[in-house]
Amino acid sequence: MSKRSPRPSPLCSLVVAACLCGCLQQVEARLYRWVDETGNIHYSDILPAESVDRGHVELDTRGVERETVPPAPSEAEIEAERARALAQMYDDYILANYRNEEDVRMVMQGQLSALDARIQVQRDGIRRERTRLEALATERAGADQGQAETLRTLESEVIEVERRILEHYRRIVGLERSKDAARRRFAEVLERLRELRGLDGEAAAPLPVPSHRLVCGERARCARDWTRARAYLTERFAPPELHQSIDLLIARVRDEREVRVLTLARLSGLEGGTVLYLDLQCRNRLTGADDCIDAAAKATVAGFRDALRSPR
Repeated sequence: MSKRSPRPSPLCSLVVAACLCGCLQQVEARLYRWVDETGNIHYSDILPAESVDRGHVELDTRGVERETVPPAPSEAEIEAERARALAQMYDDYILANYRNEEDVRMVMQGQLSALDARIQVQRDGIRRERTRLEALATERAGADQGQAETLRTLESEVIEVERRILEHYRRIVGLERSKDAARRRFAEVLERLRELRGLDGEAAAPLPVPSHRLVCGERARCARDWTRARAYLTERFAPPELHQSIDLLIARVRDEREVRVLTLARLSGLEGGTVLYLDLQCRNRLTGADDCIDAAAKATVAGFRDALRSPR
């Protein structure tokens, strides 16, 4: 005889029905209020995919707000928040590292001194290469014109020494620009420190335009500037001892006090364009000091940029 399956009790059936009803009510209770791209308000039990990023409000069956989901941030808002966070990090860094204006100046001077030391290394290299150039000139002058191979070898070495001198000056320009950038950066730090700590002080003076170097721009103008620069130098130191090449002119003047060497270099391949650079190096004949005495030589360097930029 087969056995019948036990029938569920009425109470159990009521419990199951209540649970199902509750679940259905929860599903049916999901209602959204959202705004489309034209600003119209909509109500629906399904949120369109294209409206997810615009934000919405979830309502219950009585129309009471259950949850508000804000719109996703725009690209502009994300960028603004990133900028705000970076600005806060910048302020925190300043407050953590600088107690007062003297701290800023001390750190800046340390960085400038380090860059000056690196510049001096390059200038020492130039001095050595120039000494080698003078020795090669002496060898060339003493060589017999019939020694063609020797003369070609000497000429090749002269070209290589000139290349190294120009490379030293390119590095100097890069280091001088790093000094300019450091001065600008610390001027901004100082100004912000004053704002954060409520300090008074004069605004930083604008950086002076370097008188001994300039970017000469497009090729035709650069060629004209180079011609004017060569004339500017030779007119003021005639008759100097000269070494000339396509991108280099070295004028040396001696007197009883010192030896002065002015070097004019045309430096291609630099950021921003070709740079014309006028350098003055001196050597006191009594003390060996590097400080220049001659006022005219120093004035030549100081007036270099203005002379090339003044109309004729």
